[in-house]
Formats: sequence, structure tokens, C-alpha cells
Amino acid sequence: MRIIKDRDALISKEKIIFRVLGYTHPTNGFVCDAEYASSSIFNSKNPKALRENFQKEKYFKFYEHEGIIFIKENFPEYQVSLPYLKNELVGLKKNQIFQVRFPDEKLKTIFYRDENDELMKALHKVLLEILNRSKLSINDFGAFGSILHDFYHPKYSDLDFIIYGRKQLLEL
Repeated sequence: MRIIKDRDALISKEKIIFRVLGYTHPTNGFVCDAEYASSSIFNSKNPKALRENFQKEKYFKFYEHEGIIFIKENFPEYQVSLPYLKNELVGLKKNQIFQVRFPDEKLKTIFYRDENDELMKALHKVLLEILNRSKLSINDFGAFGSILHDFYHPKYSDLDFIIYGRKQLLEL
């Protein structure tokens, strides 16, 4: 199994999508943010929350503290402990991970694909500008958020990039 990194997506068997936060984790799991949940287990009244991927699966995005509350009330098993903190944090244990999505793999997939919607054109423009003006390569970046999960809206979504490595960040 690959090393799990900041902004990778961990998915539970119930189709709750978690975003890995940082690099400090318990040995048996990962500290995460609950980001989205399948409409079969969560519904939001927030009109901005509905997401639909290209396979027509419906999810709802958690806003503010909704994800923490949802996990604590409905899936308390999706919490992990760090020895120096008194409270449990949202997260998945390694044996609870059903699927992993990697931002670097997604970015390479979409960067080399002939997409012509507005968001993908913007993604290409931003990355090409960076790559042409620096020593960075496509391998130094990933795309997370709605792009990683094919939830993005061509006109309204934003570009969520992660850059891997301190030297790469300084170069950027």
C-alpha cells in the first residue's frame, strides 16, 4: 500500500469521504476531516451541499462542524486517538479504509486528458504557467476537493492543488 499523505481521500464502506489532515497520525490510523457523505446516509438542507459525480451518485458536502457532529452522532467508530490529546478526533483506522484516492494520480489523469470545460482549461492554464516558469514538474502537485471525486462544476468549482515537498513549495 502507498504511503497516505495530507489531502489524500479515504473512503469508508458507507461512502463517507474523509480528507487526510497533515502528517501526524496514530500508528493504527489517520486523522481526517469528514468531507462528503453519500445521500443514502446523509442529507443536508444547505443548497450548496449537493454533489453529483459523473456516475450520477449523489453526495452532500459537510460545512463548518457538520462532519464532526455527523461522525460523533452516527459513526463514532470513525474516530482516532493521539496519545497527547484528551479528545478523539475524526479519522479512520487502517482496517476501516474501503478505498483511497490520491490527488497526484488524479491530477496526472486529468492533466493529460483532452478536457475542454472551463475548469479543466483553467487547471491547464495555471499548471502550465507554473511548470513553464519553474523547475517544478507535474509530479510535484495533486488535485483534491471536488476535482478528486469528479464532483466539480465547470463554472463554479475552484481549483484545489496540493504541492508535495518543502523544496517544491519554496520553488513555487
